[in-house]
Amino acid sequence: MALLAPSPISILSSGTFPVTATTPDGSNADEAATLFGILEDLGKEVYMAVHDQLGGGCNAVACRILVPGYSEIYPLEDLIWDNTNKALLFRADILNLHRLTDASLKALLERPRGQ
Repeated sequence: MALLAPSPISILSSGTFPVTATTPDGSNADEAATLFGILEDLGKEVYMAVHDQLGGGCNAVACRILVPGYSEIYPLEDLIWDNTNKALLFRADILNLHRLTDASLKALLERPRGQ
């Protein structure tokens, strides 16, 4: 017998959870300005990557936001030293960017991604 998860509609209609309107007053830009303002007041830096070219004729936009010391699932040190993403080959140079000579910076720009 297969176990099936209930659909979101059946959960909402079952009355198990109270439904609360989450639509903010104002535009998305207003809401973003408010939320980024709160983070700024907290002294937090915000890093955002907007992916608007997802391919396949898709007009969707995806956004990734990272707030160091606030939004990490993992400790920041783990993200820096145990990271396995595509930029791993560049990690040492990125972490020491302020120490690189002009020649080292030029070599970094010209380095193939597979080396």
